Amino acid sequence: MKVILNETGGLLGRTKVAEAEWTGPMETWKEMLEKIKVKTKRNQKDGYRYVLTTINPDKKTQISINDIPAPLKDLFDELFQNLKIEP
Repeated sequence: MKVILNETGGLLGRTKVAEAEWTGPMETWKEMLEKIKVKTKRNQKDGYRYVLTTINPDKKTQISINDIPAPLKDLFDELFQNLKIEP
């Protein structure tokens, strides 16, 4: 499943985007996403807002990056390494 991470906010207010593939079980994905989903619409403490978009099924979820569960660690390492400023 294709996963897109959008990072917005910060001092300059630029949007950064990265894509990666989740190849693990869908059940694990859903379970871990519930753990990092933001319950309120406020920005994170660092002034950034992170939104994960999945393709097939199409869904956008605002997340907190403070406590990424171990099964998602490699995926998020790849996403953060590939963040690029959106033109």
